[in-house]
Amino acid sequence: MGAKTAISLYENGMCTKTEAERLLAFCNNSGPAFILGVVGAGVFASSRVGVLLYLAHAAASICIGILFRFYKDSKPRDCLLQ
Repeated sequence: MGAKTAISLYENGMCTKTEAERLLAFCNNSGPAFILGVVGAGVFASSRVGVLLYLAHAAASICIGILFRFYKDSKPRDCLLQ
């Protein structure tokens, strides 16, 4: 659903192509109910494992956000021009 929303925003002119590409980087994460309920409790029979997996997903999202901050940066950098 997230990928469809990102493409829709781009097609409607509400974001640039680069912004849509950045949004798509976040569309691969599972939802918390799936991680905690199905994987943690259902597969591993442990709510502790579910919480650890959820925290790993959240940390990965933060890392992607930091890394993609510099993806196709359109602002000119003065220090590189000198």
